[in-house]
This record gives sequence, C-alpha cells and structure tokens, in this order.
Amino acid sequence: VFSETIATLTGCSIEMVTTTGAAGAARAAATAAGAFSSLSEATATDQVQLQYEPLKEAGAYQEAYRAWKHELTEQLKYQNP
Repeated sequence: VFSETIATLTGCSIEMVTTTGAAGAARAAATAAGAFSSLSEATATDQVQLQYEPLKEAGAYQEAYRAWKHELTEQLKYQNP
C-alpha cells in the first residue's frame, strides 16, 4: 500500500529490486567517488522484481495528503512556537 501511495502522489513508477540497503548505499558512495558515471550505471544490473504505477484516480490520495500535511504543520507550530 505504501509504495502504491507514494507512486500515486509523485506520479512516478517505483521499481522494487532484490538488494539490501547496504548495497544501495555502497553503490551511491561508489558513484559519488567516480566509480560509476551515474546511479543508472551503478544499478544497471539490478533486476526489477515488482513495479508500482501511479493510480489514475489520485484525488482521494492527494486530498488525504493535503489534510495530513495541514495537520502536521499545525502540530509543529505548537512544538516550535
């Protein structure tokens, strides 16, 4: 549900690959160090296991996000006057 929601709110597909967070961090570090020219190159051999596409009817998700963001902003005002 979370991945589908994020895909819908961002309007982007999300690809899930079989890897670990440590491997992803290592690839990002190797890219930053110049071992790869881009993150796309660093992940070129990854195999997509699952893909989430944005839902066509995003209105309810967008409204729920706006309401959540508004409530969070209000709560933060009380935490940091």
